[in-house]
Amino acid sequence: GSLYKTAQLAGGGESVALMLGGRPLPKNASHPLERKVLNVVEEMAIASGLPVPWVYMLDHEPGINAFAAGYKPDEAVIGVTRGCVEQLSRDELQGVIAHEFSHILNGDMRLNIRLIAIIHGILLVGLIGYYTMRLAASSGSRRSSDDKGGGAVPFIALGLGLMAVGFAGTLIGNLIKAAVSRQREYLADASAVQFTRNPDGIAGALKRIGNLNQGSHISASRATEASHMFFASGVSALFATHPPLTDRVIRIDRFWQAEQEVVAAEAAAPVAVAAAGVAGFATAASSNATAATRSAVPSPSPEQALDAIGRPTPAQLARSHDLLESLPAALHEAAHEPFGARAVIYALLLDADFESCQRQFERLAAEADPAVYQITTQLHELTQKLPRELRLPLVDICLGPLKELSPEQYERFRDNVHAL
Repeated sequence: GSLYKTAQLAGGGESVALMLGGRPLPKNASHPLERKVLNVVEEMAIASGLPVPWVYMLDHEPGINAFAAGYKPDEAVIGVTRGCVEQLSRDELQGVIAHEFSHILNGDMRLNIRLIAIIHGILLVGLIGYYTMRLAASSGSRRSSDDKGGGAVPFIALGLGLMAVGFAGTLIGNLIKAAVSRQREYLADASAVQFTRNPDGIAGALKRIGNLNQGSHISASRATEASHMFFASGVSALFATHPPLTDRVIRIDRFWQAEQEVVAAEAAAPVAVAAAGVAGFATAASSNATAATRSAVPSPSPEQALDAIGRPTPAQLARSHDLLESLPAALHEAAHEPFGARAVIYALLLDADFESCQRQFERLAAEADPAVYQITTQLHELTQKLPRELRLPLVDICLGPLKELSPEQYERFRDNVHAL
């Protein structure tokens, strides 16, 4: 059973997201709310030194929730509910995304997928026992009265034994899952505050869940399997996989008292839409906690950059926001789809020397996809003027769309990159 579930989830984060009814958001999405969450994820990825994860929207979930899933950080996906994007302000959404990035960086995702497979395998033992017992009992009742159904007794006993093992194992497995998950949630909350240096962001998201009718509920039929992956409790269960909301808020804001604060859920939507109206980048009125860190941040040395991978600081998060805002719109837009992403990489590799550049263009004209070659010629001047500190963030954005290439397209792209 565990092997079957592991094979079923071989696609990693994508398999989990699709299992929950997620829809992948196009990297070049233009809807304000979709653009908002994509930009927040991009900023966090660049600050963390990770590839930008794919984002999946759970369109039919009005509750506020999110998850991170995958086997490895470079294959991770982030899932968000419709309610999460619509109800939260940008700072609150950033707190939720920072929480999910903590799960990516701390290796929780692989453990979470393994827990799904292990508990499914144990439960399957119990189900096999149940159906063995039923089959034996029904076959015994059909036997002649002379047989008295004695031949079915061993099978009934076997079924009962398997049921006891399976359901007891499932009980213990769920206990372990709940205990592990609760501790990882506290750690992820603390990491989110450390990343953003804005406790009001994630605390505000938790408070808003408590004041929303739908809360953090996930209605997907298979949500129970992934209950331990969510930002907040998505399903009702005997053993809670998440600490109580009040406990989580108090750990972030020890002076908060539940009876002193009421968050109007209907007030969140205008805030979210207003923030999204500028393509998801922070407005002048938002992100006050990071404003002080957004002043000139010196470029790190190579050694400092390597040490910082997977440990984003508030200054790095603010800087990643500024870097993304500084990117020319044409380059930023092109980097979000497969044709443009290839053209961006080609353009970044073009030599400043005129003769060398001409030879490179000749290679692309002969070997590259004609549409990609055309876009490369259009982006060439922009990439030549692009400051060095903007080049790597631009490449990071390109990585997601490049994963969409077919094997033939990738081989052609790789050969051209090597030639350039």
